[in-house]
Amino acid sequence: MIVQATIGALMEQIVFLLQLIDSKRKHICLPYLIRKELKQYFHAVLKTVTKALVPSTYFSAIIHLLGHTDRSVRKKGHSFACALVDFSTHIWEIF
Repeated sequence: MIVQATIGALMEQIVFLLQLIDSKRKHICLPYLIRKELKQYFHAVLKTVTKALVPSTYFSAIIHLLGHTDRSVRKKGHSFACALVDFSTHIWEIF
């Protein structure tokens, strides 16, 4: 369970970093191409991390994101929740 908690925390940190890179409010002096590559890497890591999570840890991480003070982080948590609902709906349509 410690591994799952660590992976869940990693997922949250990746989302925070993505929001930092995407944020237009915060002034980060990174060239566009570097920002674009960082986003691609973070998305790839995030995809891998979410595949490794058990559902309870995934939900826990989403709940933490939904309760965050930064609105953009909450929106990302909401998009994860919506993606999960879309995926589960697709699975049930197969059966």
